[in-house]
Amino acid sequence: MGTFHSTTTIKCDHSALKPIADAVAYDFQNDNYKVQKDSTVTGGYVVTVTKGNFFMAVLGMQTALKVMVKPVSSGVSVDAGVGIFGQQSIPTVITLFFAWPILLTQVWGLIRQAKMDNRAIDIACEEARKYPLKMIYCPYCGTQVASSETVCPHCRRNICFS
Repeated sequence: MGTFHSTTTIKCDHSALKPIADAVAYDFQNDNYKVQKDSTVTGGYVVTVTKGNFFMAVLGMQTALKVMVKPVSSGVSVDAGVGIFGQQSIPTVITLFFAWPILLTQVWGLIRQAKMDNRAIDIACEEARKYPLKMIYCPYCGTQVASSETVCPHCRRNICFS
């Protein structure tokens, strides 16, 4: 990935996966970004956010954000990263030698992208508040555990009720 990368685990119900991905996609679409949302084989979602054309890519100003929303035992994991070096390293090297004034536009592009990963995490956290994590009790030892857990962390017995 690139320089700007954030990961968080949100303690919420797994039913929040799709609404979180939808909220992230909707927010960036409203800001005129091109958004693609795909489901994964693990039950999660990948939201890809881009903005800019070929010319902007050559100048190093194209925006690219990848947000992965996936289920984990303690809730939902959200991983957001801005792809910078993969897109901008070659244009930056070329710019340094041949067209150094364009370097200023690349710096502006980096500044614009610096907070995109945090923005995606904030959107996910806000949406997840609507889906609190349900708690159950282990039928063997009585320890309170998240309903998404399949094994009690205390007695290590299977507690899956499905």
